[in-house]
Amino acid sequence: MSCVYSVLRSGDEMRMKYDRHHRQYVETNYLAMKAGNPTTPILVRPAVGTQSFAVARYEMGKEQRIELEGADVTAVESAVANLTA
Repeated sequence: MSCVYSVLRSGDEMRMKYDRHHRQYVETNYLAMKAGNPTTPILVRPAVGTQSFAVARYEMGKEQRIELEGADVTAVESAVANLTA
């Protein structure tokens, strides 16, 4: 699973706001994400009063955002994998 997260390049950024349904995904995968990307900022925060989402920021200011509202753990993993592909 950690190989999915090793494709972020230095200077990129991953941001994720999660709700209580996605907490299991965050707790299970954060260390693998960080281990595969030790110099990449990975910001993970609870989504309080807002929808849950994941954003990957790439070179030249390019951003890709995926809404995670209502997604189960498998869908979240797939969405994050698509952001890093």
